[in-house]
Amino acid sequence: MRTRRSIMCEECKLPRRTKQWFDVCDVCVRNLPKVRCAACARSVVKLQPDSPLCRACAGRLSKLIIVCERCGRADYPFIGDPGLCRKCHRNSLHRLLTWQAINEALPKLSKRGRVRTKFIRSGLLELGNLFLQERLLPDWNSFLCEQRLDKYLKSAPPMFVEHVAAFERWASDGMLNPKLNISLHESQPLTNTTEAILETVKAVVVFLDWCVKRNICSLANINQRTVATYKETLFWQQECRACRKRIPLDVDNTSETCGNEECQAIKSYVKIRSWLVGQLVAS
Repeated sequence: MRTRRSIMCEECKLPRRTKQWFDVCDVCVRNLPKVRCAACARSVVKLQPDSPLCRACAGRLSKLIIVCERCGRADYPFIGDPGLCRKCHRNSLHRLLTWQAINEALPKLSKRGRVRTKFIRSGLLELGNLFLQERLLPDWNSFLCEQRLDKYLKSAPPMFVEHVAAFERWASDGMLNPKLNISLHESQPLTNTTEAILETVKAVVVFLDWCVKRNICSLANINQRTVATYKETLFWQQECRACRKRIPLDVDNTSETCGNEECQAIKSYVKIRSWLVGQLVAS
């Protein structure tokens, strides 16, 4: 709500009160001729002093016309970007603004200034949604999925990164058999959800990391026995009969002594089903 202030009206020369930013009373302002802003072309009753711009444009734009460095167009530039016209400035902003940039700019929530931080986060996300509506950005969930995939690729063993990326593309395209020479556009195969594909990629990365720890560093060296051994480590563990402490099952490296320093029983390990199997059966 605008507050009224006391003025000496420039038109009627009487003491008045007004809510305008210039010294003209509310009665006389109705009789003022309309002028057009040079930048936005809106009709207003008053321009800024010594400026061809209206009050709204004067706070954002330079009052001097420049020749754009990129397109050669004459225009009133933004004050913060005096070298480009307004159109080129917005185009540059479209290229710079990404969900990644917004995500990195989001302030972390803390006990101090929590309300202010929430407003800033809400404003940044709303800005992204405005660009989304103009189809200048993908949706937020797609960005989060890309972040998860990037995280999994970074955690994959270096020699398998390209293979994992190729697997994700193949899974996203419907897992077509390349030997059948089927056109993707003609067949329109059904695909899993993005969530299911990412979970599968995560499981593949965990398996490949397990392989590397056992000096299996090539797809050519992975066979049925490798997969069977890995599945066995998922569903079985070793448990000490003396202290009941469990450790992961390692077929290639069985321990003779319990790893519990307070126990250290000899030849006490027995093969037992993993807790994971019980949870899967219960669910």
